[in-house]
Amino acid sequence: MVRRMRSELKFTPFQHCTGRNHTYLNILPHSARFSDLDVDAPALQLFPALFCTAHTHVPYIRKIANTLIVNSGSVCAPCNGDTRLSHARLTWIRAQWSPETVRLSYDRQETGRHYTTSGYLESGIDARLVYHEWRTARRMFPTWHREFKHKVQDGALDEETAVDLLVRQVLSSQ
Repeated sequence: MVRRMRSELKFTPFQHCTGRNHTYLNILPHSARFSDLDVDAPALQLFPALFCTAHTHVPYIRKIANTLIVNSGSVCAPCNGDTRLSHARLTWIRAQWSPETVRLSYDRQETGRHYTTSGYLESGIDARLVYHEWRTARRMFPTWHREFKHKVQDGALDEETAVDLLVRQVLSSQ
């Protein structure tokens, strides 16, 4: 299966993750199924020496079989509890990649002011969820889609109450 997926996917060195890529990415470290993979399986030898990704807003560095997997995290909205921005630094040392997650502080007060004065938060529920992800450095969307979105759509909760409950639930579960 891995061989077929790899031959069907056309990765460029820098590419936004699309729907077709999600099947491939599901076997990477954040998947529960990944722990069941045989890392010595011949199919895993087809993976590249270095796989850089992002879009999850959670930085990580893993070595799986012969593949170094580097997720840079997020320079705008990390979702792992650390509000500092993150990016990956890859250095070629002695014929191999040496990865590092770099964290930098920035003016969060000014950024928060932009969120609240720009009109962005009035653009809809997604904007408010993005704001709370940025503010708390915690993921809001998975819980929103799983537990709250349908309640708002069905009229059981108004948006403001739902967002308030969501933020409290996410923060209490971390």
